[in-house]
Amino acid sequence: VVINDNASTDDTEVVSKSYTTRYSNIHYFKNPESLLDRNFPITFSRATGKLRKLNNDTAVLLPGALKYLCDMEQKYEDTRPVMFFSNGKASPHSKEQITDQVLDFQAFLRTISYWITWIGSFSLWDSDCKDIETDFDGCELRLWQVKKLCENGSEKNAIAVCNKHVITSIAPPKKDI
Repeated sequence: VVINDNASTDDTEVVSKSYTTRYSNIHYFKNPESLLDRNFPITFSRATGKLRKLNNDTAVLLPGALKYLCDMEQKYEDTRPVMFFSNGKASPHSKEQITDQVLDFQAFLRTISYWITWIGSFSLWDSDCKDIETDFDGCELRLWQVKKLCENGSEKNAIAVCNKHVITSIAPPKKDI
């Protein structure tokens, strides 16, 4: 687990460090200033797993989620398609429910629609992370993960849609304006 604190002003550092002192597989980093989406490629570069997945600060894994994520990594490890964790949102415009199946890039775009933008759906294989720490193209649009997913998806033409509901969100605290 890599926590890449994007210069938060809340208790993220204190909470994170309480876990890093207890668990050697949790790593905490803090950016000196907010990098916005440039935080994503930096986070991927700091991770070491075979499959690396983004979660945002409001994501809470449901019971059984980690096992499912690991099962999907093992299921597709040999073929390494793009992995898309739709959290039960696949097929928003279709009566056909997509469950853990590989789609070509065009079918993927038709099926997933605007859900492609959700940060928690995005993941990369370790082999897709070479020199990623400075891959900031697309960050200015605040959709870096969409650009990267489309690049990888069109290149591989194979996207595994993992459609089990595994994450819920907590409401972020209201900020004073």
